[in-house]
Amino acid sequence: MKLKAQEAERFAAKPDPKVPACLIYGPDPGMVRERSNRIAAHELGDLKNNFGLVDLSEADLKTDPARLSDEISSISMLAEGRVVRIQGAGETSAKLLTPILEAIEDGTLNPEAKIIVEAGDLAARSKLRKLFEGDKTALALPCYADEGRNLESIIMSALSEVHLEVEPPALAAMMDILGADRGLTRSELEKLKLLKDCYSPDHISGRVTLADVEASMGSASSSSVDDIIDAALSGNFNGLDKEMQIAIADRTVPTQILRGLQNHLGRLLSVRIQMESGTNLRTAMKSLRPPVFYKRENAFAAQAQRWTKDALKSAMKIALDAEIECKKTGVPDNALCAHALMSIASHSRRLTR
Repeated sequence: MKLKAQEAERFAAKPDPKVPACLIYGPDPGMVRERSNRIAAHELGDLKNNFGLVDLSEADLKTDPARLSDEISSISMLAEGRVVRIQGAGETSAKLLTPILEAIEDGTLNPEAKIIVEAGDLAARSKLRKLFEGDKTALALPCYADEGRNLESIIMSALSEVHLEVEPPALAAMMDILGADRGLTRSELEKLKLLKDCYSPDHISGRVTLADVEASMGSASSSSVDDIIDAALSGNFNGLDKEMQIAIADRTVPTQILRGLQNHLGRLLSVRIQMESGTNLRTAMKSLRPPVFYKRENAFAAQAQRWTKDALKSAMKIALDAEIECKKTGVPDNALCAHALMSIASHSRRLTR
């Protein structure tokens, strides 16, 4: 069965014990792992040094296909439950899991064991997705980047735990910086809470200011993704090459760059459509949620003036096609991402002639 994004979040918070197997997939690896851990912990308790949890990779299954059923059938004498988790699953796992899910449904395999499958972003035609979405008892949980109200809720909840309030400019900045990866979002919020704890160790109610966000999350905002996007959309080849090298050195995931680019282009397109309908540029920009980070307002405005509606649609197709190619070809992801960005930068140069 397939769950919607909101339903997936609720299920991860309170898993149904009757569900024997879950596929957790999507472009947000931090969210995939967080939900996987929550579901496993609901079954086993503390996951640290827990003998009931068995982690396997797809490579493990390719080497020893029988190991999956062996691990599911095994009963640990040192743990009350049994969770077998497959990490980095792909299409090979679909073939191996098909008879396993059938055996669980028939009751011929350990009915007490739970299976969690972690995967990246899977296309709708993926055999692995189709297997779980078409199964009567298994579930497929999508994990997409936090944004809008969901991201705001995560931020506000994390800060309220330590009695912190957040000023509107600081919240707007965090909404712009965070969200691409749930794990990174949690990490950056923990760093911010530690920073504030230095000033109020007794957890006295305090306020998070824009200066706090800049001091704590500077590394997140300067991760070069925004700089890569701005360089491409302004036709700055030298800047683009430099920022791509930084991103590669930081091991930034190429699909994260392409996703960020698509999101940015979508926001530009929204503004451009309003402009072509007669709305003032600044008024159109103010309608965006989350608002444009104040440090990027000038760059965003310049891009909205340079790029036409049709040009933005073409750029979005380039970015989307590159992301799809990253998932299905043997060409290095960094090369595909760089080629797409260079194509967009060339397009930008043509727009200014």
